[in-house]
Amino acid sequence: MGEGFGGRDAGKSLLHKQVTTADEADLWILQTVVFPENRASIALHHSLLGQASDADLRRKSDGTLWNNRQLLFHMLLGFLIIRALLTLVRLFDRLPVRAAGGSPACSTRGPSRSTS
Repeated sequence: MGEGFGGRDAGKSLLHKQVTTADEADLWILQTVVFPENRASIALHHSLLGQASDADLRRKSDGTLWNNRQLLFHMLLGFLIIRALLTLVRLFDRLPVRAAGGSPACSTRGPSRSTS
């Protein structure tokens, strides 16, 4: 949303339109990406999740064996695992080639500099 649209419930209206359109098209899974900086969108998603009844969360998702609560749990678990793995990948990327367990021939950082 642009700067001048805050506080007008435009995000809620757009999300409601997306969900109702998906329902009309008989789509059962909607995937969204919310950037961590977008606090308004995160708050909106949290408020909508808070409005879901226990029956909504226990209803089985179409075509799966999981109910919505289990699906949300697995999505969160996957996110947390990926976030941890990305941290490890970034850490290993900063290590020297020898410390990371690789050989200079396997390095993707370009030619190694030898002092001999």
